[in-house]
Amino acid sequence: MKLFDMSTILSVCVLIILTVAGCAEMKADSYFNRALTYGKKGQHDQAIADYNKAIEINPRFILAYNNRGSVMMKLGNTKMACSDWKQTCELGDCHAYETAKRNGWCK
Repeated sequence: MKLFDMSTILSVCVLIILTVAGCAEMKADSYFNRALTYGKKGQHDQAIADYNKAIEINPRFILAYNNRGSVMMKLGNTKMACSDWKQTCELGDCHAYETAKRNGWCK
């Protein structure tokens, strides 16, 4: 007796993969949101740590790079800020990087 056909098994596998991917995205968002809170409180080191985790989970997380760049700039680390903003540009959003270049912060 055949319990499941191949299309059912594949559908279940795809569902599992999409669920796991969605959970990772939610986890990246959680770190991002906590980083925002730390940043508002002036707890920059904790904010950077959480932006790092969000980026580790989702390497294409443009807002995390952008915000981490802003925190780096507040801390006087222009080189790292420019690196993050350049990365956002490479991912498709050049606004922060172009603004930083116009202001002479980035080359």
